[in-house]
Amino acid sequence: MKRFSYVFAGSSEVSVQCLEILLKQKGFQCEGVITQPDKPRGRGLKKQANVLKEFAQSHQIPFWTPLACGEPSFLKELQGFDFCFVCAYGKILPSSFLDLFPSACLNLHFSLLPRWRGAAPIQRALMAGDLETGVSIQVMTEELDAGDIIAFKSFPIEEKDNSLSLFEKSIQHMPNQSEDG
Repeated sequence: MKRFSYVFAGSSEVSVQCLEILLKQKGFQCEGVITQPDKPRGRGLKKQANVLKEFAQSHQIPFWTPLACGEPSFLKELQGFDFCFVCAYGKILPSSFLDLFPSACLNLHFSLLPRWRGAAPIQRALMAGDLETGVSIQVMTEELDAGDIIAFKSFPIEEKDNSLSLFEKSIQHMPNQSEDG
């Protein structure tokens, strides 16, 4: 079986959970993590790593924290990987970055695209009174959440749901290799 190499881009707790699922998939090898640079946090505003960088460090996964993903020196380091998976990275990735990956740069988004493109899709679905939501995987383009959808899973929004419960349901409903081939 051919193993596909990938890098993963994200910056939040949801990114960690997504990467944990990807790490269990057969035929794929995570070669590194791209995440946001350390930022001032807490009372003393000391620079601290985000949870994805901490996860990468604790699992001995190489990581990058570029100021800009379009920098030529950074792009040179990323040549040779088949895919990039993105989940809650927090910045729009330039075409020079997206074009590096011969198989695709794929984004995991917590809505049934094209509904609720952009930030806070779970909260927006709740505020709109949607009866269902879901998780989409799409091929990334320069336009935010506008690429071709290659997989999705929907599930109902129940009356008792809130942002936290829908987030947990979204993680449980992520399309994965064992179910979707």
